[in-house]
Amino acid sequence: MPVLDKDAHKGGILIVDPRKFVVVKTIEVADCFPQGLAKGPGTNWILGCSAGSKHSTLPPKIAVFDAKTEKIVAATDKMGGADAAAYDSKYGIYVMGGREAPGGPSVGVIDAKTNAWIENISLPPNPHSVAVDPSTGYVLVPSGMTGGVCSGCVVVLGK
Repeated sequence: MPVLDKDAHKGGILIVDPRKFVVVKTIEVADCFPQGLAKGPGTNWILGCSAGSKHSTLPPKIAVFDAKTEKIVAATDKMGGADAAAYDSKYGIYVMGGREAPGGPSVGVIDAKTNAWIENISLPPNPHSVAVDPSTGYVLVPSGMTGGVCSGCVVVLGK
């Protein structure tokens, strides 16, 4: 679990100079442990927080972060244990993979305009990564399901 200063309630976002390969700044994020980060509208970013996973003592949390103010502007406890996150500009939603979400493996959906939680969509095991096709708005999620109809498939979610 990524923590700052050995504090179990403190994660962070590192700003890195890509030319010098050095950390320029660390932005502290309380009770989240960011593992996924995706640019949304304006200066907002979605943080896929691992809080709420079986490896965390923190309650579930997903957060919308304003890069300009360096503050969390919205958060929900409806999803946690998340990893990768993405922004779907076609439908104006954030999505995050929650392979260790408290209610079971799922993809969380947040309205990017209001920053309000919409729903969690239950999926087969290990939906930790998400990607969005910007032309169709489809959300792509790898499935770690073994046996049955699909072993190592990609789940496609769309309207």
